[in-house]
This record gives sequence, C-alpha cells and structure tokens, in this order.
Amino acid sequence: MKRMAIGLIFGMMAFGQQPAKAKPAPKPAAKAAVKKAGPVTIPKDAKEIYPGTFRALDAKGVPWLYTKTPFGIMKGPEPKDQQPDPIPTDWTVKEEGGNLLFERPWPFGGVKRWTKSKDDLTETEKAVWERQQNPQASR
Repeated sequence: MKRMAIGLIFGMMAFGQQPAKAKPAPKPAAKAAVKKAGPVTIPKDAKEIYPGTFRALDAKGVPWLYTKTPFGIMKGPEPKDQQPDPIPTDWTVKEEGGNLLFERPWPFGGVKRWTKSKDDLTETEKAVWERQQNPQASR
C-alpha cells in the first residue's frame, strides 16, 4: 500500500500535477455584463442581391451580408474589394405572363429553376433579363 501511495506521489510530481485549488466564486456584476445573443435574423429593410443572400446597412452605416444556409442565417461584413459579378452567360430567362422563369446549371446535376415577378428581380436577374431582351448590346 505504501509503494502505491509513493508511486502516485512521484507520478504526480513527474507530470507536474498539483492539487486542485478552489476557484473563487464569480462576481454578480460579471454575470449581469454577459449578454446572450439571440439567433441572427434578416432585417426587414435588407435587399436580396442573390438568391438567398441579402444586403443591409446597420445603424452605423456598415454594410452586412446575410446568407440563408441549411443551418440558419449567417451574417458577415461585406468585402470591401468586391467587384461586380459579370452577367452570367449560362442563365436563361423565359417570360410567362407577368413573371419570368429563370434557369441555371446546378452543381449537383440538372437545372435549377425559379420564378420571379418583374418587380422583384435582383441586380443579377435584371442584368440577365436585359441581356436576353437586347442580345446585340451585350456583345
């Protein structure tokens, strides 16, 4: 029994283990200062710039991007050196009454289709629609 106790003591000393010290209790003011953040939501004044991606300004005028993901909404600052995207050439648009039917290649095979009214188009969708209307001007 003595050998086991001595071995345990030497083992603790070899690995630098020290007896556990009691931690002081947290101060009540520190608990009050911690604020729990709620889930991220897309502001009502946000504009959709791509399907599932929105842009909004905060109270200080800083632009933020909000993206819908399968795990919730992701918020991040807008990149400062963001170049305007070229007009996608692989998108097609068909007019069906007052709505437009968009199609584009989908990375998981097949084609992604969505319908939008002419009043609710994003910047990219507007550019594709204008290119479709006047193909001579885009060359």
